[in-house]
Amino acid sequence: MDLGCGSGRDSKYYVGKGFDVVALDPSPAMCAQTRALVHIPVYEMRAEEMHFSNEFDGVWACASLLHVPRDKQENVLHRIATALKQGGILYASWKYGTHDRTAEGKKYVDMNDSLFYEIIKEVPEIHIVKMWTTKDVRNEYNTQKWLNILLRKNRESSV
Repeated sequence: MDLGCGSGRDSKYYVGKGFDVVALDPSPAMCAQTRALVHIPVYEMRAEEMHFSNEFDGVWACASLLHVPRDKQENVLHRIATALKQGGILYASWKYGTHDRTAEGKKYVDMNDSLFYEIIKEVPEIHIVKMWTTKDVRNEYNTQKWLNILLRKNRESSV
């Protein structure tokens, strides 16, 4: 799943690599752009409204969960965990920081390691595989940092 697909750029990339992709975005305009770019299922909905169960091997949430209000982050991570198959992978990224802010009419939630640890401890279905920071690759934003997190849905125990 391309969660927060935006213009469909990443969906197109994954389809080109042979993956079956489902895209999701709350913006009608972004959904339309994705549909025009690649012929895949595109759902117009917020992450907080997802209702998938055991359907995806992976969820790509690149710079999309930063639009989910802070008090809904835990719920969305539970929803993603439910959408993932056992052993499935989630990649997510947020701008590095501690603030909730509005810029250019959009709301943003920044995240750092300690804030994420507080959220993820309430989501036992998934665990952190790797967490790292990077600099923004866009020249005009190269002083900004990003928090990148790779998570895995726990496999069912054999007990």
